[in-house]
Amino acid sequence: MRKTSERSIEVNILRHLVNWLEERTGNKITVLSPTQKFEINVGYDDFLQGLPAGWIIALQFKRPEQEDDFIEFILNVPQMKKMDELFPANCAFYVFSPFPTH
Repeated sequence: MRKTSERSIEVNILRHLVNWLEERTGNKITVLSPTQKFEINVGYDDFLQGLPAGWIIALQFKRPEQEDDFIEFILNVPQMKKMDELFPANCAFYVFSPFPTH
């Protein structure tokens, strides 16, 4: 079985999240994704725009690392601190996918 790419998982999760948010808010939601170079400055993979006033959602996707009989997720501490600096509490989130990627 081929492994799924991290970007494939990200796009599929975002598609479902955006559809769910649009149904509940009635707003048109846009996903903004910085380049990898710019991501270093902002700490997130995707930012959702078009949410109701006061709502902010920034997402950082993490893929699992296979270690023998278990998987683990490795967090980048400087990246986490950057998101903490840029966003209020409960606005920046990690998304962990249990699917193996390459």
